[in-house]
Amino acid sequence: MTPVTDEMAINLLLNQGEPDPQDPDTWQPPPLEEVQEHAAFAPEGPLVILGGAGTGKSHTLLARAVGLARAGAPPGTICIITFNARASHRIQQQLSQIIGGDPAEAGFFIGTLHAYCSATLRQAGWKYCGILPSFSIWDQDQSLANLEQIVTEDNPDQPSPLMPNELARLLDWINRNACLPEAEHQPAPDASWLRYAEGYQYQKRAQNSLDFTDLLVMTRDAFRQNSQLRNAYNSIRSRHLIVDEFQDLTHIQYELIKLMTGPTTSITIALDPNQSIYRWRGATPDLYQRFLYDYPEASRCGLSINHRTAASVMRSWRRLCRNDLMTGLVDDYQRALRPSGRKPEDICVPGTPHAQYTAIADHIKNVIDEGQHKPQQIAVLSRRKRSLPLLATHLDIKELPYRILGEADRDQDPDAQSVTAMLTLATNPKNSWALRKAADCNVMKKSRNFNHKITRDIQAHAQSNDTDLVDAAAHIRSLLDRESAIHAELTYTIDTWQELQQLLDAPETGIAAMLQLIHDRLYQASTGRKQRQLSNAVMRLMTLANRHDRISDIRHDTRQRTVAYLESLANASNPDEMCEENQDPFHHGYGVTLSTIHGAKGLQWPVVFIADASDEVIPGQNVQAQTDRMEEEQRLFFVGVTRAEDQYYIYWSQQQEDGSEATPSRFIDPLLH
Repeated sequence: MTPVTDEMAINLLLNQGEPDPQDPDTWQPPPLEEVQEHAAFAPEGPLVILGGAGTGKSHTLLARAVGLARAGAPPGTICIITFNARASHRIQQQLSQIIGGDPAEAGFFIGTLHAYCSATLRQAGWKYCGILPSFSIWDQDQSLANLEQIVTEDNPDQPSPLMPNELARLLDWINRNACLPEAEHQPAPDASWLRYAEGYQYQKRAQNSLDFTDLLVMTRDAFRQNSQLRNAYNSIRSRHLIVDEFQDLTHIQYELIKLMTGPTTSITIALDPNQSIYRWRGATPDLYQRFLYDYPEASRCGLSINHRTAASVMRSWRRLCRNDLMTGLVDDYQRALRPSGRKPEDICVPGTPHAQYTAIADHIKNVIDEGQHKPQQIAVLSRRKRSLPLLATHLDIKELPYRILGEADRDQDPDAQSVTAMLTLATNPKNSWALRKAADCNVMKKSRNFNHKITRDIQAHAQSNDTDLVDAAAHIRSLLDRESAIHAELTYTIDTWQELQQLLDAPETGIAAMLQLIHDRLYQASTGRKQRQLSNAVMRLMTLANRHDRISDIRHDTRQRTVAYLESLANASNPDEMCEENQDPFHHGYGVTLSTIHGAKGLQWPVVFIADASDEVIPGQNVQAQTDRMEEEQRLFFVGVTRAEDQYYIYWSQQQEDGSEATPSRFIDPLLH
């Protein structure tokens, strides 16, 4: 631990033990054990922190950030990169308690790599990328909707020639190639894909919008091509770079990390190779070896004490680490502080998966009725996302409360979609998705095809006349029958947009007030809808808006605050981050958590049920002949069982959905013997 000097003691006395956000000498790092302290206060320079599940990697990184500041590093030069926004939010909360104030106001940057890139592009990088700093960020749904419009451009009134899964494949192909040099581009399965990709890129620029891949690619290219920009950020923003969950980085993200590293190469990474489970999006644990090659002077520290998991549970999954398919770098050497816990149980249910889900619901009800655990202390995890609604149905039958992790109510609520789209259009009047989505929520379903045609005409007029969509909408409206429903919808859109401009230009406007305005105007007589109370999803949006205003200081520029708020909503649906930025799975009002294993990474519960643990699901018959995919499947199973603190149950059914015979996952046996 850093020794307490006389000056520090005086400061602590004058502050009566309360930390001063402006004085790092008053910040006390969290309590650390010896191995954590060795890592947290290692000399400045490249540092690798290896630690398994529950060993406190994030806790140690937090202490390192505080230690750097107390050693003289200005907080504004300390940059903490997390895997998802949920993790960054937790670190912000913990650091705020240590320093006695808002870490952002003190100067720290804490966020995902996407958030870092967005901030860089909005602040200065946009000048080198041909975009405006008010750009919108397309989430997955917006990207697919715009891509579908491009695919159907020749026959807008006909169904899309590509099925939804083919559209998703097309988008994935576009994004993967965007990250690769042209010589390494994956060939298009069909010649039309090249045309679709070109149209997709054109529409993003025309609408002053970026997707999540663009954030990474544009920032990387801006840093590569402009040494002045790169050096400025190296010397200030990320002079001391701390990266959590390093094993989940993709190649382009690692390229960015190297470009972000400051001249002192003060970079700290924390990782557990056994939890590398994002190969499908380009992540690979091999980047760890590349890091050691690029930074040969890096020091290495291992964390070996598990603070979270009971000894009996930990002994079971330690046996899994001895398998040749696992890296086994750290977990086999861990020891648990908690001696309690129960051995895992393997439960086979006769019948199909539906019988299995019934058995899981019965088991959970017994656990709750007997008072062993509360609903929010229990999670059910599956390899398959499509199993979650089926599990939810069986919990419903037993009248058990639950929530599906990753399911955002606002994505299903038309009012929430409308107010979000309208606010997006207000900040970026080139975003045609926002115009179309706002109108979609205000017309009868039978009118939507015609409405889509009108929005296409508006978009074409705007792009051919180099104007924004609102001016184009006013022009198209002048050509329509004043008594038509579409005329009323365009009037609603234009009038609401104009009112929002006045609020955006006014200082100290609350974002929640703008959401309320949009909602109220939505239910005016001209829209043909009856006034009703705010839906739960809209109320949630307003709660988040109020919190955002508090965090960012309402005195700051209203437009910038609004853009940042919309960006936080987009980030919450970023599939690369698998984040639940705006939801807390341990909120007291929630019940049993249902999640995919991927979505549960970084979380833990006292009791975990692993569903669908047959060999046909995990690893699955389609991967059994591929060694690299088999390795990842075992790591995924490992992540699932390490979510349990005290007890976990492994369920599988004797039959598959089609009635054919199923066998237990090959990963189960090492856990039990």
